[in-house]
Amino acid sequence: MEPIDCSAPERKAQLGVIKMKLIQLIACAVTLACVQMAAAQQANVERVQFPAGQSGTTVSASLKGYESIEYLLGARAGQRMVVELFPSNPSTYFNIFAPGDRPGEGAAMYIAATNGLRFDGALPSNGDYRIQVFINRNAARRNESTNYTLNLSIGGAAPRQDYADGLSGGPDFWEVFGVSQSLNVRAAPSTNAQVVMGLLNGTVVRNLGCRRSEGRVWCQVSQVGGGVTGWAVSQYLREAAAPSASTRPAANSADVMRVIGVPSGDVLNVRSGPGTGNPIVGALANGNPVRVIGCQRFGNTRWCEIEMITDMRERGWVAGRYLSAAAASAPTPTRNVSAAEQACMRAVIVETNNPDVVLLSSSFSQAGTEVMVGVGPQRAPWQCIAYSDGSTTRPMSMRN
Repeated sequence: MEPIDCSAPERKAQLGVIKMKLIQLIACAVTLACVQMAAAQQANVERVQFPAGQSGTTVSASLKGYESIEYLLGARAGQRMVVELFPSNPSTYFNIFAPGDRPGEGAAMYIAATNGLRFDGALPSNGDYRIQVFINRNAARRNESTNYTLNLSIGGAAPRQDYADGLSGGPDFWEVFGVSQSLNVRAAPSTNAQVVMGLLNGTVVRNLGCRRSEGRVWCQVSQVGGGVTGWAVSQYLREAAAPSASTRPAANSADVMRVIGVPSGDVLNVRSGPGTGNPIVGALANGNPVRVIGCQRFGNTRWCEIEMITDMRERGWVAGRYLSAAAASAPTPTRNVSAAEQACMRAVIVETNNPDVVLLSSSFSQAGTEVMVGVGPQRAPWQCIAYSDGSTTRPMSMRN
């Protein structure tokens, strides 16, 4: 084969043409890749309209990788906006931008990644508020996906709030607010202390005083009707009126249902959000009455937000198939799970890090209530002693 003489003018011209075409092809490929990447990362913008006569709505969607959706919601200055996100992937968050700002062109007025998956506050100005839902960068880089529901509402003027931001005095009662799942109440004012109970948004507790620890303000709180006492971070507490029996719904009111269909010896788990991936915050037995706040479909299951008919009016979510309006007036077929039994069940969940627990038996005495709790599919027995002040002994496995 005759060697190519690159010095010949004809050969140089041919090589120049080939080189130019290669450069053009590379430039086109880079441009196409950039366009595709920009299209993949471009947010889908949707205008939110509330149904006629309503002040809120719920939207559901899916995201993958760097995708995001921005919801535009018009409102006036001083109105109260509530945004609450329930994602299947915990790496899903939202940012809220005031009118005139948008992602990449202004600072967010609320960042869920640092402040929680629920915003409830007064709006500073008139115009369109932009709620951006997205997967955080690390999870997006792994091309993870998420399904979510987003609750949106606009109401009247936001009420003045008295937060637990001081160390002296304070109101007699606090209300929990602004938590995405539940507020941990700990045995001591420290993030390293044992969690003794979880409180949902709207729960009212008694204020026993606040102190500074670990660079934060902690408040000692107790259940209104007596029982568990512990410490909670003050930023999620605000002043509340004392709950009264007159504010609780009657056990035969129209929106009250009863728990049915729970297997004998088992309990219905109450969770902090719709879906079995959310933490357990309580338990109900067959026949327990609850007030139904609202229901929604999450995955293939209908979940209902409920309020327990107690002094504390604890809220949570249960699978709707275990609620029946027809059974609301029927007599309670089985006894309620007592506060002592619930305290021991929570203690066993914390000790074993396994939420699959059932009540096996309990025995009351003046010294305390001995509770046997089954853990896991094999119902491994654990023993716990609950006392009248709401405290418990450390659970002990009966198989050791």
